[in-house]
Amino acid sequence: MTSSSILTRRNMKCSGRLKPFFATAELIKRICLGSFSSDRLIKIRHLLPQISTSLGGREIAKLVVQSRLRLLKSALRNRLPNQIALQVPVRAYGIEIVRPQFVKFVHDLGMQVHVWVVDEPDEMHRLYDIGVDAIMTDRPRVLKKVLQDRGFWRGTGHGIL
Repeated sequence: MTSSSILTRRNMKCSGRLKPFFATAELIKRICLGSFSSDRLIKIRHLLPQISTSLGGREIAKLVVQSRLRLLKSALRNRLPNQIALQVPVRAYGIEIVRPQFVKFVHDLGMQVHVWVVDEPDEMHRLYDIGVDAIMTDRPRVLKKVLQDRGFWRGTGHGIL
């Protein structure tokens, strides 16, 4: 894997100084900007319409409801082309978000499911079993071992992990 093929995810806390950075960089194809703030993501999409983003909190909540009601056509109508991923917790406010039906629904929309923050190996395996595309963790060595066990690890074994 070359450095030019790696997709990088960034959680954006502000949007004011983004345009000069990304307008001058060859990073646009490799970056997915994320924020739980739908308002912040709307500003980012306006400033940088060519850059990929995740969905914000309001957009995710709407998709959770649409997935439970199986409203795929409605969700497809509202999807923007550069929305490539949902970055979600396994559960929020006592509601399980990441379920097999939800993962399939999101995949049917042409997007990926990235789950945060998962630190336990059994939970990592369960999530990969239901089809999530990426896991964010505070325990990268544990995630590396899970990825190796599943044959997903493409690294050379060198570096910090």
